[in-house]
Amino acid sequence: MQEYLCANKSFPYYSRCLCVLIMVSLLATFFSPTPVHATTSVTSQVQASPLSIDSSADEILVCGTGRGTVLYDYASTDQKNLPVASKLMTAVIALDTLPLDTEITISTDVEEVDGQSDYSLYLDVGEKCTVKYLVAAILYQDSDAAALAIAEYISSNEEAFVERMNEMAASLNMNNTLFANTSGADPQAQTIKKSEDNLQNQTTKQYSTAADVSALFRYALNNSDFRSIFTSSRTMDFLSDGTTMIISSSDISIWGISTLVLGAASFSDPSDDADACYLVLACKDNFETAIVMSHVESEEIYTDIYEVITEIYSYYEMTNLVSAGDIYRDVTIEGIKTEIPAVFSNTVQYIHPKGDDYLLSDTTFIPSEVLSLPIQSGELLGQVVFELDDGTEIVADVNAKSDVWAQTTFLSETVSLLNENKNVTILIGISFVLFLLAAIRSIYLHLHLAIQNKKKKQA
Repeated sequence: MQEYLCANKSFPYYSRCLCVLIMVSLLATFFSPTPVHATTSVTSQVQASPLSIDSSADEILVCGTGRGTVLYDYASTDQKNLPVASKLMTAVIALDTLPLDTEITISTDVEEVDGQSDYSLYLDVGEKCTVKYLVAAILYQDSDAAALAIAEYISSNEEAFVERMNEMAASLNMNNTLFANTSGADPQAQTIKKSEDNLQNQTTKQYSTAADVSALFRYALNNSDFRSIFTSSRTMDFLSDGTTMIISSSDISIWGISTLVLGAASFSDPSDDADACYLVLACKDNFETAIVMSHVESEEIYTDIYEVITEIYSYYEMTNLVSAGDIYRDVTIEGIKTEIPAVFSNTVQYIHPKGDDYLLSDTTFIPSEVLSLPIQSGELLGQVVFELDDGTEIVADVNAKSDVWAQTTFLSETVSLLNENKNVTILIGISFVLFLLAAIRSIYLHLHLAIQNKKKKQA
């Protein structure tokens, strides 16, 4: 009898304790305050002084390689004959059009041009070269012959290829660029062998700007093959017959200017004594910059590049604007009464002066065009537009933080609250398991006692 009383009392005791625990958990779920999350500071700060870089270059433009943020601009819209534009465009079209292992046969004209070069590739008529080797020759040796070989292979002749170059420039909004040849030589000072039919259509102007070259350079860096060649100082390739082709950069010394230099190339005008134009790619802690410098005095090039890189990375930094999973706020969608908690989909970084977040305080939420209930967790809700002090806009996607049901019920609200309060959900789960264990124990004791009483009666 004593055993029966103990078992009979234990069940209500455990039940009462567990019920109290569950009620406390539910109250914590419904009345717990909204969690506070750290967000990007938007406090206005005094901007630092503008950059001042001492350089011999006639034009300089430094941009972030991501969204093209202009970090330093000196005369970047001045129109001049920039050989770098022609060579870079030729390399870009080649890599956009042909596989790297495409073999190109050297023509008589290409051999002749190569023989006149200060940096001859020692090409012979009938010799085969891969696209990879010829593009490397353009970037490493500023080879006019390599550019002409590519033009002849793709478009049969240089004139037709130049048309393609200008079409590509238009498609990239290089509105201040006009091409006349692949070498970049001033067409008014250059003698080109042309047929009688094409002679009258000879373009007598060729020009570009540092701004247009920068746009083309950043476009090229998105091509993995271009980036691989540009960031290497030496390239090895093989012809189909097993012949090894090796070429090294004549600008290898630029890599030694700074540990931040990832790649560099120089281009000069063969028809005059103008100073060279330089492309430099630099990077520090994933903060990557594309540097264009034109008509740099040869004796000042190392000092000038070092000065530009040092000033840029001393003045600017790249940090997270938002991180993936950061809470934005509850957003309102037209046609949906329920406010929906939104979180940022991806980490978005931006460049700004050190010590200044460079952000305006207000943001704008632009909802997706078509949204209706139910909305699943992770579904795209729209975009948040941040505005920098200079008017630049940066867009970040936001997703639904949790499921939103088509009809709001006690059950749907409870599920939503439990999803947002994981610790309480775990506590309720543990309480439920303990409750089940206590119930099973009580049932076992009752059954055990009933069996014992039956045996006693039979005895």
